[in-house]
Amino acid sequence: MAATIYLATGFTYNKDLHSYNALKLMSGLAPPSTYNYFLPAPELNAEIKSKYPSFTKCANNLDCFKNYHEGLAYAKEVHKPMLVDFTGYGCVNCRKTEEHIWVNDKVRRQIMKDYVLVSLYVDDRSPLEQELYSAVRKTPIRNVGNKWADFQIVNFNQNSQPLYVLVSPKEEVLAKPRGYREGIDSYSEFLNCGLDAFRKTEAVGSRN
Repeated sequence: MAATIYLATGFTYNKDLHSYNALKLMSGLAPPSTYNYFLPAPELNAEIKSKYPSFTKCANNLDCFKNYHEGLAYAKEVHKPMLVDFTGYGCVNCRKTEEHIWVNDKVRRQIMKDYVLVSLYVDDRSPLEQELYSAVRKTPIRNVGNKWADFQIVNFNQNSQPLYVLVSPKEEVLAKPRGYREGIDSYSEFLNCGLDAFRKTEAVGSRN
């Protein structure tokens, strides 16, 4: 009975996030709260979408790119650092971060205002147009998820998700990459640290 009441009262609609609010006890176990089939799809900026096909809405109605190279090109265009989010559709701790940290107003504003979000799904089974080969893992790369998993290992020497990396448009890592860790304030500080580093490198570059 208690579980029934909890479930009945937990799913409330959040118009800013364009999704139902998540139930904490089910976070990461159920499909992401933004994956709903009863609400109209949120509107995308048509101009950006026409130029960058991977541009879409990700967790909490945040604009994002699902292709690193397109995200990088856009970051250069708007002169912002990237929040590179190595994630997965079946990643429990990824959902916990999205539903209990990214959902926070302060953190969400920071991501929207200061960063270009690039979400790379390592379990995306979409086939590649051309099969690649991983020189690191010595295995074929047959789908999009394999490609981003290999990209994560080659560039950041890690293969667990989530992994959050703050990267400048010049592809400089701006802060120590962060895995799953609870805490809204520490995540906000992580974003601030990357933004401060980006601004400092830009200031130095402008003087040279």
